[in-house]
Amino acid sequence: MADEKHMPEPIGTNLLTCLRQSGERLRPALSEARRRRPVLEQLVAPFRILAPLSRMPLRLPPQARYFLPSRSSPNSKTAAAMNELLAAGLDRSTIWTPDQQDERVLARIMRTAMWGLRLSPMLIWLAFLRRFDSCDRQILVGRAAMRQLLRRHPHLTPIIISDVNPTLHMLWSAAVSLGRAPLWWQDDYHHTGPLPYPVGAAAVLNQGGYAAALKRSPEALIAMRPRPAVKPMQEVPPKPRVGVATNASFTASPTQIALLAMLRDGVGARHTILRLHPNSPLHGRPLPEAWLAAAPADETLAAFARRVDMAVVGNSAAQLRLLGEGVPVLHVAGLDEHGFDLYGYVRNGFSMGMVRSADVSVDAINRHYADPAIQQRITDFMGLRRPVTIPGLAALARHSGSCIRTS
Repeated sequence: MADEKHMPEPIGTNLLTCLRQSGERLRPALSEARRRRPVLEQLVAPFRILAPLSRMPLRLPPQARYFLPSRSSPNSKTAAAMNELLAAGLDRSTIWTPDQQDERVLARIMRTAMWGLRLSPMLIWLAFLRRFDSCDRQILVGRAAMRQLLRRHPHLTPIIISDVNPTLHMLWSAAVSLGRAPLWWQDDYHHTGPLPYPVGAAAVLNQGGYAAALKRSPEALIAMRPRPAVKPMQEVPPKPRVGVATNASFTASPTQIALLAMLRDGVGARHTILRLHPNSPLHGRPLPEAWLAAAPADETLAAFARRVDMAVVGNSAAQLRLLGEGVPVLHVAGLDEHGFDLYGYVRNGFSMGMVRSADVSVDAINRHYADPAIQQRITDFMGLRRPVTIPGLAALARHSGSCIRTS
């Protein structure tokens, strides 16, 4: 009989939540891959179930105490969490990320094969079960691998970045199913929705993040991330330097470039600087127009803000951080695939939003941001009213292990 540790646990709330919410993000990505590469995807479809295993570590160093399953690339969410935890006093050797393992194709094939052997009872079980579609099977296998990894390392604490991708759903729900207590890292100010699973600790940015963590896990240790003070809003000069902050779905399509050209002409920009998302596939490629300059991939958002007089954004969380740096922001429709005002920054009175881009002008932007109530709303939203005293990250960094609780 197969070892019960390698079989899926009975379907419960956490597993259903993982299948649903992870699938909501994974299915569109798989559909897009099938649309772009139909022949290749048809060939690799039988092996998709093994996709989560290629980046799973075969072993972790004995000093590892925290687990982040994403690479720490420049300006990434993982890098931000890493840098703050190191500044708070955590030793780098205690935090494991995939940067510490070989990512060459042969190494990934080897890891997939080894994890496939470890999970062979489950893979056989899924081969005879028709209850789940291919996406669900991929999620189940990835989650099972996370459960095995956490079992092998009982002192490992997962760090969950609040922009919860499918891999983080697998990790988070696997940890909770084993009675473990992850650390939730609030990455963006608007990440204040209900948490899908419990946490043992949380590093928060604002009152919304504090309330979300406290509501989900009243006994969790909640730490405050360092937050810069909101700066006074600067006035946009004639012929401004315009920064364009994009999200990962920006493709520099002809329509998007035409939109940026219209905005450039509307404000009379003398420079237009494009800041790509850390995960953008456009890094390293030539830009389609000579008047567009690319910001360095490792340039921080604060440094980018100092180089521009105003910013143009689609649905990027960078817009609120730029506003906090005192940079007037113009949120426009059509710069990405997510429509207009996805995060509610215009609706909540933080950003100036425009659906008809031809109406833009420097005077209109300056009139909008002359209202002192805007800066107050930004300050309030980015702030933390502490109903009780909570520690900073240095206090959180002194705790390790899989159960971080308040006394």
